[in-house]
Amino acid sequence: MNDKDYKVLVKEYEKLNCSRPDIYILSFEEQVARLEKCFANEKFASQSNEKKIAVALKWIGDGDSLMKYYVAFNNRDMNYLNDVLFETAHLFQMGNIISPNCDYGFYGLRITPNLLAANMMDRIRFLLPQEAGISKGYFGACIANLLLAIMYDNSEIKRDAMNIAMKELQKKNPDYCKLHVECMIAVLNRDYDTFNVKINEYCKSYKKAREFGFNAFNKRFCIEAHGLYNLARYAFDGAMKDKIKMPVAENFCQELALWQDEHDNVVGKAYHIYPESLDFYNRLMIAEPVQMHLCKSGKKSCIDTNRFLEEIIIKNNLYI
Repeated sequence: MNDKDYKVLVKEYEKLNCSRPDIYILSFEEQVARLEKCFANEKFASQSNEKKIAVALKWIGDGDSLMKYYVAFNNRDMNYLNDVLFETAHLFQMGNIISPNCDYGFYGLRITPNLLAANMMDRIRFLLPQEAGISKGYFGACIANLLLAIMYDNSEIKRDAMNIAMKELQKKNPDYCKLHVECMIAVLNRDYDTFNVKINEYCKSYKKAREFGFNAFNKRFCIEAHGLYNLARYAFDGAMKDKIKMPVAENFCQELALWQDEHDNVVGKAYHIYPESLDFYNRLMIAEPVQMHLCKSGKKSCIDTNRFLEEIIIKNNLYI
């Protein structure tokens, strides 16, 4: 990113805030005011602790994380940006209790890229335990399977993950999705030359994406590419680290990647401190994750969100 790219990022977020101020909160203080109003609702106060936690997590959404990214880019503060990456990834992982009715393939496109971008590789194993095996769900499952294959020395998982990935590449998926898979395959094969080419192609394709969830701001900061870059450099005990080249794409923040490398890829910390009325969020930000488990839902296996929430509460004495 150059000076122009930073300026465009800032302007695009401000446009979003003008069009949807109910979602894209422009300051942390405004976010706090909105949350305090929600917490004061009598209907919310009458719910069980489990229900309140689930609802409170829903109130911390993408608009909040985009606001934090906006502040980081506006100030060109990479330390703060690294903390925001931690906060976002941590909340996504805790938000596992409100995941849809599907298996861990959901993590492929939703949570694991953020954890990787935030250098939280050790947490991937909570979401993708080896015993979960291969997922045959939707496209995100292909990414999750390849990540499983990279993380664990299991020939059967590697074979099945590759077979599913090759079939997925033959389907009619958006280019950025196919390139994400091709980057993962290159990491799995330790093919650094292919990876160095594909990750730049991925960034360019990501910027052109038109699918649900994309906007003019988040397309210009490709968090997933940062996750892929970190994965390629540190997979297999850093076997490819010296051969991986930093992407030159304009939606890849080279300044962030350099900062993370210079600071030994330190994991960020919770930057924002909530007032006493919202102390639940302060405790949530230091809560430790628990392992994902599957349960049966008809003929298919799904993320056991109830068990996840119960174990989070017990492990961290979490309450509202």
